[in-house]
Amino acid sequence: MKVPSSLILVLFASRLLFAEADESLLSPEAFTQLYHEVWTSISKDNTIEIVNPLELVVKQGEEGSTMKILLGNAYQMYQSDPDSLKDVLMMYLARNIQTLQELESKNGYCREEPGSRIENIGMAENVT
Repeated sequence: MKVPSSLILVLFASRLLFAEADESLLSPEAFTQLYHEVWTSISKDNTIEIVNPLELVVKQGEEGSTMKILLGNAYQMYQSDPDSLKDVLMMYLARNIQTLQELESKNGYCREEPGSRIENIGMAENVT
């Protein structure tokens, strides 16, 4: 099921605005939760779980394989430039979703058109 781009924009914009309203840095837990929320709004075919701060696991469908996502480097980039939060999240989401789509395609599991989730991320980048 493809999520309407307008919904993604609203969810992402509201979450970013909330995060930017607080001038302090997001904690590793809050950064991980934000990544989780945006991923969940973009991709409904996969289950994503927070394992630890800055560590998540994505499972393809009910019987698919899993992929670990480590956000340590992303969080360090954000810490060094807090204004880059949106760019860092978009870059890591795009990379991880592309990796997952390649894995799904390799395993014959891909349910969506190639690149559809990445296009959704591209729409979210237009949020100011």
